[in-house]
Amino acid sequence: MKKIYIYHYTGRNHRYVGRTYRMIQEGSKFHPGPRATRKKVDLAKLTEYRIARFHHREWEYVDDYRGPAWDKVTLTEEQIVKLGPLPDNLTHIKPPHAWSVWKNGKWVQSRKLFRQTKIKALNQIFTAKTRTIGSRADILEAICALARNSTADQDAITKWAGLADYVDKLKAVYDQAKADLAAATTIKELKAIDLSAIAWPEAV
Repeated sequence: MKKIYIYHYTGRNHRYVGRTYRMIQEGSKFHPGPRATRKKVDLAKLTEYRIARFHHREWEYVDDYRGPAWDKVTLTEEQIVKLGPLPDNLTHIKPPHAWSVWKNGKWVQSRKLFRQTKIKALNQIFTAKTRTIGSRADILEAICALARNSTADQDAITKWAGLADYVDKLKAVYDQAKADLAAATTIKELKAIDLSAIAWPEAV
């Protein structure tokens, strides 16, 4: 008896999918069947991103990066739909953070981008807290308009002045948080600045 290896491929693109074996009598004829061949696949050439396909009665080895890939500069995701090498501007490795940069063949954390991400989040918090109030300049203009009105209610003027004071306090907290972010020199220090834990003044 002799062991015969059979190499199987798919019907659509003839991609190698595995091998089996049969035990046959010495000298007997053997046909591997449909979508199979006795042509040996060099398994050492197969990797996570390289496949074998049966083409013109021979195995050829082709890069296969089909699926998601990420731009090394913009970090945007693209879909690779064709076989072949990966374009130089793309990587199949997903960036772990929005502040990742591609360097020496891998993603590394960028302190500059991480700081920008933190500042953007800080700006969103500050904007949300002042959106319904307006800027300090708008508040002062409202105070002046009330003061020019001889029938203005002093309580109304006091209320608007309180809003101006509240905005000043918000801005002071914002400026301090931004200064802390600017002073941080490492990713670890930047991560330690918890924007959700900032003690913002209570709304008036």
